[in-house]
Amino acid sequence: MPEKTSEPCSKGHLNIYGYTNYRTYLKDFFEHKKKNKAGYSYRVFAREAKLSSPNYLKLLIDGKRNLGEKTIPNIIQALGLEGNMGEYFTNLVKMNHTSCLQKKEHYLHHIKSLTPLVHKRKLGLETHRFLSHWINPVLTEMVEMSNFKADPYWITKKMVLDSPLKTISQSWQFLLESGFVEKIKTGGFKVKDKVILSSDEIKNMAVQRFHLLMLDTAKKVLGIVPIDKREYRALTIRVSENSVKELKEKLKKFHDDIHVWSLEQQESSKKNNEKEIVLQLNMQMFPFTDA
Repeated sequence: MPEKTSEPCSKGHLNIYGYTNYRTYLKDFFEHKKKNKAGYSYRVFAREAKLSSPNYLKLLIDGKRNLGEKTIPNIIQALGLEGNMGEYFTNLVKMNHTSCLQKKEHYLHHIKSLTPLVHKRKLGLETHRFLSHWINPVLTEMVEMSNFKADPYWITKKMVLDSPLKTISQSWQFLLESGFVEKIKTGGFKVKDKVILSSDEIKNMAVQRFHLLMLDTAKKVLGIVPIDKREYRALTIRVSENSVKELKEKLKKFHDDIHVWSLEQQESSKKNNEKEIVLQLNMQMFPFTDA
């Protein structure tokens, strides 16, 4: 989903709803003002925001400076944002600045509540919700099984982990309404988009949450699934600090190779009418020590 919108608000300023990065909004705002107001410049913005530095806005846009909390009200005034739009901008700044996932999601919750319904899709929240529960990606893999049935009772019986009927029903409804899964003429279903797109900010939050979810899920599976149906590996090694990048590339290549192999297996199983299951593969690498 895009991070920006070119739609102006009622007073001729740029509509902020749908933005997930305040620097992107500031850049678009400045370009919009330059286009529609003769003589508009960084210096003019600084004067309207009561800032001492004429280049303050440019530094913010280029990521060379962070917006201080005390300066936010002045910036909001210069942007012409009032009411909910000003509060939206404040939460957006705080969400972009914090590195804490819990705080990011806290600010995102406020941003979502402040966004009018007509603009909510621009936030790209579908990705965030898609990766908020393991059942969603699992169902998107199941739908193209030759024996798949769009019946929550059937799906429940196929799950290894405890999967409440209500959770499965809600997930299935979400996948259909959001367009991740669509019905085809033959009566079956297919995954509409293999790649999930959204703004970087929302996508990064969703991916972080998904990895945490998968780690918790892996712990649950360890005590449920028999050893002949799972594979957990742990390897503690000592390498030079400079070789970590190379190791990351090896893991990425392994991941890509496995993905290609799985797609080939899917084609083979369909031709041979073989039974299929959905698996989760997690690769973990992290340092225990500093160099």
